[in-house]
Amino acid sequence: MIETNDLILDKAKQEDWLSMYKNVWSRSESFQYMVIENSPNQQEAQARMERTIAFQQGRESYTVYLKSTREAIGFTGIAPLEGNTWEETGICIGPDFWGRGYGWQILRALLAHAKELGAKEFVYSSWAENLASRALAAKAGFVQYGTEKHVREHDGKEYTLLKFKLSLADKTDWLFRTPEGICHVRVAAVLIRGGRLLAQKSGGTYALPGGHLRFGETTVEALVRELKEEMGVEAACRRLLWTEENFWRWGDREAHNLCYYYLIDANGSAPEEGVLMRDNDSVTFHWLPIAELDGVEIYPTFLKNELPNLSDYPKHFIRRD
Repeated sequence: MIETNDLILDKAKQEDWLSMYKNVWSRSESFQYMVIENSPNQQEAQARMERTIAFQQGRESYTVYLKSTREAIGFTGIAPLEGNTWEETGICIGPDFWGRGYGWQILRALLAHAKELGAKEFVYSSWAENLASRALAAKAGFVQYGTEKHVREHDGKEYTLLKFKLSLADKTDWLFRTPEGICHVRVAAVLIRGGRLLAQKSGGTYALPGGHLRFGETTVEALVRELKEEMGVEAACRRLLWTEENFWRWGDREAHNLCYYYLIDANGSAPEEGVLMRDNDSVTFHWLPIAELDGVEIYPTFLKNELPNLSDYPKHFIRRD
């Protein structure tokens, strides 16, 4: 199982055939840029779910579910090529769920999962006519390396397939997984203006902007890079405020996170209220009055006590959820 902010990628279950039929398989729009056909009736959809379940066994192939309702809304997957190269085998979301950033969440999750499986390079394909798919490739930093001409078998439609690739070897986060759980190092920014704190919102909760440390980076370098990537901000770290050891459960695994929190200057630039994160359009930035944080679900929780009177020296926190 793979989780994103709003989705779960998991193996199909027979009882999900109706939601797949309603949301995906009965909708011709879903298959406009695919070589497979839609299902014409519910009987075929039930048989298709049986075939899907069999196909997914032993493969990195998944049904896409809404995390909030567990409703099946699409399918996706990856497969190995030669050496350390993997490719996506399709990203399909039902038309009623377009425009919500789900394709981007899926692609990021597939890239991360491929890296976990040892991928050093990732291949992505898009019909030349599929502008949304091409936009995803551009957003993720893929580089086009070729084109292929094909004819779709069931209707004779000619199409051009654009081939893209992305190196994963030079984008390794300081993150490792063991049978016991997952461990990673994060950096976070404390940007205060006029008594307000810049925070990022995902779902109904808030957190500080930042991201993962990469191998070979200092924590300051990582934070400057993350703020540039996510907000377009040229930031400068003033001083280290806090360090934190955080222990919690991430899905069905134990997680251990180390985080460094820096007070920063943004050199006159910062996101406006409600602006989308550049590389994840399900996350928005907001300016929260520090005096009103008691009524806000924000992490880490120690912010509510520490922000009104910042210490002159770094503090260390340990949290177990």
